[in-house]
Amino acid sequence: MENKALRALMDEWKEEHYKKGYDHFIYDGCADYDTYINTPYRILIVGKEAYVTDDDPKNDPRFVRKEGDKLTWYWTDSIQDAAPRPKHSTYMGFCVGILDKMAEERLIPKKKYSYKNVALLDLKKSRDPADPDSPKKGDSNTKDIRTIIRFAEEDREWIRKEIALLQPDLIIFHGTYQCADIVLGKDKRIIHNYEEEQPAKKNRGMRALYEYNVDYTDNPSTVKVLDMYHLSADRFHSSDWRSSRTEQIVDALTK
Repeated sequence: MENKALRALMDEWKEEHYKKGYDHFIYDGCADYDTYINTPYRILIVGKEAYVTDDDPKNDPRFVRKEGDKLTWYWTDSIQDAAPRPKHSTYMGFCVGILDKMAEERLIPKKKYSYKNVALLDLKKSRDPADPDSPKKGDSNTKDIRTIIRFAEEDREWIRKEIALLQPDLIIFHGTYQCADIVLGKDKRIIHNYEEEQPAKKNRGMRALYEYNVDYTDNPSTVKVLDMYHLSADRFHSSDWRSSRTEQIVDALTK
């Protein structure tokens, strides 16, 4: 089920972007808000961007809806049937693995968790045609992290409003931790430094786990934040790697 407040936020956000001359705004969040918000431990993935750059809805019908005479892109449509696009299945599956491990450890109820129990927020929701780094037709990603940082700075308040509606317990910044302090502030403490344990880049994937004091709602609270490398890397497709890392994460979350 779609959340009216989240949809209204996306609608206003899109209009603000289009006034700036941006296009291809992509709605994100979660596929089923009721399922997600009732998850006993809510995980939010913060990514760089999601893109459909071809105006033909046949490009991927799960992504595009025709509304009047305009096309609107919905990331959430790609997982409505719990069958996300391949690039999403790796990191969505990783988060479901964390929930499964928590259930195995009796930290949350044991049940069948799916992609609908996880939320995703992309920092760069639109394409800026004037930006030379902006993806063109046939391309799929922004090459320069400075472009992502710029969007995080411009859209800070919009992003904070989306996080407030999603109410996560754990936020995973995968390849985007450079933007964490921009969005959440700098009031934080480190819980676990994984790089000290695994200095060889090829053997790790997680940098550090933090606890942030946040004020994006009327009631200041804390949220756990995981700094990870981008989850599209080949090593993340290894079931052994994912299993060992979910164990490490759950262990750190319970300390």
